[in-house]
Amino acid sequence: MESSSLPSTKHIICVGAVYIDTILSVPKFPIEDEKLRATHHTKRRGGNCANTLEVLSQLISAPSFQNGKKDNITTNLHLITVLPNKTSLATKFIYDTLPEISTADSIFRAAHEEAASCYILQNAQNHSRTIISHSPLEEMAVHEFVDSAERLVAEAGSGVEGWYHFEGRVPGILKQCVEFLRTAPAQREFKVSVECEKPERVGMSEVAKYADAVFYSRIWVLVSIGLKKSTRNYLVD
Repeated sequence: MESSSLPSTKHIICVGAVYIDTILSVPKFPIEDEKLRATHHTKRRGGNCANTLEVLSQLISAPSFQNGKKDNITTNLHLITVLPNKTSLATKFIYDTLPEISTADSIFRAAHEEAASCYILQNAQNHSRTIISHSPLEEMAVHEFVDSAERLVAEAGSGVEGWYHFEGRVPGILKQCVEFLRTAPAQREFKVSVECEKPERVGMSEVAKYADAVFYSRIWVLVSIGLKKSTRNYLVD
């Protein structure tokens, strides 16, 4: 059998927060101390990385062909995030929404039962969205990421390769995580990408220097080139 026909396994690991979103559709934005009945209620799992992996799982489930022949590449998808207790209802809800994604290397806060949550008011009057978020979970520490990354590679075996993608949450922590990937021999075959979404997270510019690919939000670009002064100005305009 030619070596080119041997199965090849690659790994895509996304690192970021997962939220449980509660979406309330309202006829207008509520006035303070006013009662207002929602017209619709939806509960879903949110978070940039989880959403990215969900889309990727749909894409890679379809057969891929090269030169008219089906390729022999398997792609495993992984999510590294901070979750509450493994047996909590919140964790189970998140698991159930990501059936094709491995969460085995995530970080679990045993003392907590609730995941990070996000409440979204959708205003039918002007189609605005007002978002209020809360997380009882402590952010991922550098050593926790290192432990997860080393465990993942050890379980995958020798010669493992793939891609790490980071949501740009805490620049100081993220910079150390990416530096680890750049210096650890077992991680040398991995590419790294990061998101630069919120301009107020100024440290992300330093993190971006270590990445193979950077995804910039529209607001980040506008602020960077001086067309917008701040996130607040952008949201008000």
